[in-house]
Amino acid sequence: MSSVIGTNLSEGGMFGSDHRAFVNMVDLKVVRNAEDRWNEPLVLTPETHSLGCEYRYSNFTARAYLPLDAKAGVAYRLQVKYNDESAPGGMYADFCIVESDTGRPVTPVFRQHVTGGKKGTIFYIPQ
Repeated sequence: MSSVIGTNLSEGGMFGSDHRAFVNMVDLKVVRNAEDRWNEPLVLTPETHSLGCEYRYSNFTARAYLPLDAKAGVAYRLQVKYNDESAPGGMYADFCIVESDTGRPVTPVFRQHVTGGKKGTIFYIPQ
């Protein structure tokens, strides 16, 4: 068997929050309480899977589907990189699956625009 785990990046400061990425679907089957269980390894059979992945930060969200050719005995980690809302082209998240031990990417990077926020605040991003 193999496994995949999510990622959590914390910001410090008074308004700091967590940037969290997690697997919420495996082969179109929902992972229950996925965001709360981001740090629990999901067991995968050694074969090709489609992973539904989600990034969340406050009211912001991005989603992507990543293909993973899971190898027996390998632990994987969902990696996410994000930019801030002031970047040209708007906010986005880059999703990738890496081997936990080596950090070597095993999928291409999938870039998705981040949506969300609340109208009337500095956190609103028009869609």
